[in-house]
Amino acid sequence: MSENTFKSFSFSPLKILMYIAVFFVVLYPYTVSIDNYIYPSTVVKYLTLLFAVFIFFCAYCFGYKRTGKLKSSINLNGTEVIMAVIGFYITVNNYDIKHGSYYYVISFWSIWLMMIMGKRLNSWQNELYILVQVFTMFYAVMTILTFVSPVLYFKFVLPLFDIESQKQLIKAYQNGFMAGFTDHYSTNGMYLSIGLGAFAAKLLNNLKSLKNITCTVIMLSALLLTGKRGPLLFSIIAIVFIYYFFKANKPKGRILKIISLILLGVIALLIASIWIPQLLNVVNRFFSESDSGDVTAGRGPLYALAYRLFKEKPIFGHGWGSYPSYYYENLGKYMTVYKYRHAHNIYLQLLCEVGIVGFTLYVAFFLYNLFNAITLFKAYRKNEKVFPQSAKNIMPFCLFVQVFFILYGMTGNPLYDVATLFPYYFSIMYIDYYKGNMISMNDFNYLFKIFKKKELL
Repeated sequence: MSENTFKSFSFSPLKILMYIAVFFVVLYPYTVSIDNYIYPSTVVKYLTLLFAVFIFFCAYCFGYKRTGKLKSSINLNGTEVIMAVIGFYITVNNYDIKHGSYYYVISFWSIWLMMIMGKRLNSWQNELYILVQVFTMFYAVMTILTFVSPVLYFKFVLPLFDIESQKQLIKAYQNGFMAGFTDHYSTNGMYLSIGLGAFAAKLLNNLKSLKNITCTVIMLSALLLTGKRGPLLFSIIAIVFIYYFFKANKPKGRILKIISLILLGVIALLIASIWIPQLLNVVNRFFSESDSGDVTAGRGPLYALAYRLFKEKPIFGHGWGSYPSYYYENLGKYMTVYKYRHAHNIYLQLLCEVGIVGFTLYVAFFLYNLFNAITLFKAYRKNEKVFPQSAKNIMPFCLFVQVFFILYGMTGNPLYDVATLFPYYFSIMYIDYYKGNMISMNDFNYLFKIFKKKELL
């Protein structure tokens, strides 16, 4: 198995530009809280992302110019076709565009283009994965520092945000929710969940590594300090999920091992809470909501509004991005607690905005990519030699992101928040890359046949 699709692709300046492109691609979702300090204007922010796409395109064309296979290389796989159909649909049926907002559409098509080119290129896989770890670890450290040194937080971090955000952050802090270096603890929770998945994937491959253990504990501790129940719960489920398939080559006794690890984690948390009681804030929130009888955590009116809007236009919906506008009209003056006016359930919001047609397309897209990730990961665990070395940590991370995204969609906004949307697309890019660069497995139908024969179970 060749690590490098373009062995002759050694033009150093272009490689440097590729690294820059990857940096800006990761910077885009991981600085949403402070992007006014990074980008002079919204236009510059969009242009930066488009610049990254342009560099991917240059690298793509340069590689195939040298090999003489540019024309024959232009083909779309199932993922890219489904995504293109979705992109066309939400571009045409789009409430935001009608009102002058191109934010989501530009992000969507940019990622789609990079996905097409990324499966043919190197010089981005490890770099992107490392940058995700660096950014998320930064937010984890800042979260812990916020807890340890509130003076520094209130003096240096809080003033970075607008007055309204400061009020929300102070209130959240008083209630034990650490937002760290973000303008909302929910955003922080999303960053930390993705980071936890990235480091947990590395820990699976080396359980004895003190570095991996330390990084995973830091991410988990920071996530607990945010007080976010959904990200914590779905992160744990996703980790259990990837551990199950990680043991695909040694399936005996894996269920017992999972139960043992969960019990060990609970015991460790209880012991740690003796010294740091705030670690149990998120657990206490589960019980408080249970006692109140409101399992939706006050989101019932959001769900009801989405369902009512869906019934008004069930086939095509009200248009992509329309829900916030209807929120302000119907609930805005009553539910000021929510800063981001989404339904906090992407499936209900999809039904509301793009109807049954768009909902079906998106759900098919989610499940198709999840199936690809599971099948490929199983194949990797059975025969690691046919995969690049980079797949060792990245494959379990991709599966984590897929599972987390789908589950979190039931209580959060991962399809609308770039903090989770971009990592989700990153995972798809990785899967496409490994599918397209496997010797003797170029035809993904081969893997499908193996899966059907249950040779990977």
